[in-house]
This record gives sequence, C-alpha cells and structure tokens, in this order.
Amino acid sequence: MTTSMAYRLLGAKRISIDTSFKRLHGWQEFEIEAWDNEHMRSVTGARAFTTSQTAQAHLILFRRIFQIAEEDTGLPVSFYHIHGSGYESIVADGHMGQGLGLGMFCIELCRNNRMFCIYERNRRLCDLEPYDHLRRFYRVCITHFKRNVFALHKYVKSEVYSAMLSLASSEPHPDINKTLAIIRRGGRKAQAWLKDKLETNKNHLESMPINYKWQ
Repeated sequence: MTTSMAYRLLGAKRISIDTSFKRLHGWQEFEIEAWDNEHMRSVTGARAFTTSQTAQAHLILFRRIFQIAEEDTGLPVSFYHIHGSGYESIVADGHMGQGLGLGMFCIELCRNNRMFCIYERNRRLCDLEPYDHLRRFYRVCITHFKRNVFALHKYVKSEVYSAMLSLASSEPHPDINKTLAIIRRGGRKAQAWLKDKLETNKNHLESMPINYKWQ
C-alpha cells in the first residue's frame, strides 16, 4: 500500500472488500477498493496476501492495514455510525471471516466509546456486538450472491430457485416468512444454503440490498 493508496482508502465513503483465490497457489489475495468518481473506475486502496479466511485472520488484516494507512497519512480510520464521518457502506463478497473480522475490528474502535448509537439511541457504541456493527454498514455484493444461487439451480426446483433470488431486491419483500418456508422445503442443498445465511453468516440476509417486512 503506497501513501497515495492510503489517502484514497481513508478518504473514501464507500469501499468494497474482496478475496481472490486464483493468483497464487496456496495464498488468497485480500483487496480493499474504493470508487474514483473523477476517473469513473475502481481503484485499489490496499492489497494483502493471507492463508486464512478466519475472522481472527481478517481482524489482524484490518488492524495492520489501517495502522499502516494512519502512520503514512496521519489520518485515522473512521466509520459513519461511530464517528459521524468516514465509511458509510462496505460491500463484501460474503466470505464468512470477512464480515465477522470487520465487526470485531469495530468493537476495538469502540472499546472506550460511551456515546449512544445514532441508529439505536438506547444503545452505547461500546456495548454493540460484531453483528450489530455490521448491520449498520455491511452489504453483501449482489453479483456474488446471485452467482452462488445460480450454482444451485440444477439441484433445486424452479420455485425454490426463484425464492432464493427474491431475497435480494430493492423493493419491500411481500412475504419473507413464506419465502423462507419454500426454501426450507427445497431439499438438503437449499436447507444448507439457508442455514448458512441465517446461522453461520448471521448478517447475510440483513446485509443484502433488501427491504424486509419481518412478521
């Protein structure tokens, strides 16, 4: 990460994080990107190589990346829901450790912050759990979401496949509970897919570009 990259990284309001498994055998390439409005393209803010996808490994990545960026620029990392400025949203490809590691990093930032959350006025920032932080800014990439659903289209009925895709929409969902029931009745692979979204990656449904009406 060069100094100019660090300035871009810390000056952005909306960034994306992604992991590639294709460049180096035995290593994964972790990357943070920001959108450059002037040149209308995505630019890399930081790149690192890792052999682990765990939450703890990602926590170390976020610590080191933002520590180096602050040392190079004199600017601290900031999140809008914590500091009132900084990152408003972060789009991710959905690997399990990424989100949780980022939520754990936010906990460290708020360890001594007794201010009340701007979204839940009755909760102090220092009391928020990792997934509480993620609900405020973390979004799963719609392309990755649909790609993973498409991989199951040969194994589930069309009704189940459509129900899965319907979970990602900018419009209010007409009946989320009925849709989840359809997926649960869709067989072993559909059940495993839904369990991952509801239990393993607890924030995935809340992190997609959806407007749910839970009942």
